[in-house]
Amino acid sequence: MSDSDYSVAHLRAFANELPRISRLPLRTTTNMGVSIRAVLNRLQLPVDLDVRTIDCDDLLAQFASAEAGRLTTNSRQTYKSGFRRGLDMFLRLQADDSDWDAPTRPTTHGTSAPGVPLVGHMFPLRADITIRVALPTNLTAAEADRLTGFIKALVV
Repeated sequence: MSDSDYSVAHLRAFANELPRISRLPLRTTTNMGVSIRAVLNRLQLPVDLDVRTIDCDDLLAQFASAEAGRLTTNSRQTYKSGFRRGLDMFLRLQADDSDWDAPTRPTTHGTSAPGVPLVGHMFPLRADITIRVALPTNLTAAEADRLTGFIKALVV
């Protein structure tokens, strides 16, 4: 692969072709393509910029700031998540990863007492990792504090 294969222009072309070339559901790939195009259009990055050099967190912070008055927080988060996932898929495709578009369905392990509903939450842990956590709909502050302590204990 040449460096030009990782350009913003190639990422934009990928976004346009994604629904046709991916084995993921059409709705998912269409939405990812829309997210990629929205971020690229809003920030007007140079077409020859190598996307491997992009600081994704910084780029998406710029996008969120630029769209703050126009989009809701949830909409901005949806665009950001779609862009991250789409960019990751693009980079894997360009690197000849045969599973570049393998479906990723987060699994949730856990139990709850009968009648205690759990709701799934997606959390962007890192630029390339989004996790799913199932928590009770009536989570208390004390439980959140306990969960925070548990997660801090896992730090390597």
